[in-house]
Amino acid sequence: MYRNNKILLDTSDVINIFNEKLRHMLDKNFYFGLDSRLSEVLRENMYEKLASMFRSLMKNIDFSNNIFLIKNANIDLLEHSINTALYSGIIASFMNLPNSNIKNTIMGGALHDIGKIFEEEAFGLKNTVFFDEDDESIYTHVLRGKQHIDSFSDISEDAKKIILEHHEHYDGSGHPNGIDFEKISLLSRIVAIANVYDAMNNKNGENGIFAPYDSVEYIMAYSGTMFDYDIVKVFFKKIIPYPIGTLVRLSDGRVGVVERIPDGFLFRPVIKIVKQLDTRIIMEEVSLMDNPSITVKAILEKTPNPSVQSYLKHGFN
Repeated sequence: MYRNNKILLDTSDVINIFNEKLRHMLDKNFYFGLDSRLSEVLRENMYEKLASMFRSLMKNIDFSNNIFLIKNANIDLLEHSINTALYSGIIASFMNLPNSNIKNTIMGGALHDIGKIFEEEAFGLKNTVFFDEDDESIYTHVLRGKQHIDSFSDISEDAKKIILEHHEHYDGSGHPNGIDFEKISLLSRIVAIANVYDAMNNKNGENGIFAPYDSVEYIMAYSGTMFDYDIVKVFFKKIIPYPIGTLVRLSDGRVGVVERIPDGFLFRPVIKIVKQLDTRIIMEEVSLMDNPSITVKAILEKTPNPSVQSYLKHGFN
């Protein structure tokens, strides 16, 4: 098994991590419409609902014990598990599923990779999150996870199906059983998308972080084969891959900050380019809607130009 990361967390800590991530995702990463007051109400309602569900789940001894098994194995795996649970619960909410289904989606999303704690030889510590759909050896964690979780009577059958089925494909080409959409549960199909989206954008992946554009292209390209197209449509109508204020590098090499996001075009933001010319800092706007050949190539933590970085920190609004 993975070695303990020796990070001490209790139940309230895990709940706080979930709530903080949930608040950030809903505030920054999901679109609730143009009406700001209505959007705030919808956002707050979803926050209260999902936060309450997770608090309830953490009172389930079987669930919380397995969450702490994941934490004790690898803290990065815990982060990915919580992110997947969050994306899954949010997607299920946007699909207007019954609350019982949403709660089971969160449960299964949080535990979907429980089998990885038994797979150190296959995964190692550095790539607990990163996936490779062409490497069939990774699917052993699905079987190990299902075998492990079957002994817990208070883990729902829906969650157990998610653990077993989240690498099955819509067209029947997945693993471990090669079943298609008629047999893969709806909740498993939701978690499959959430899992891949977070894995491709998670900084803990061994190949580094992908641009959200790349993960979107990947998921869209495999819609109808790996992923359920109807769920993908719901997700990509609501996800904001580049929140306002995000520092990005464009495909033409320029660096800028996301200034605004056009309604209905969440993947084509307006970028404010900030650059140094002699001793001056100059700015220009680039609309990706008006420049279809330009894409966001990467999300940056900081710009390589110290003067521009200082300006972004102190002078950019």
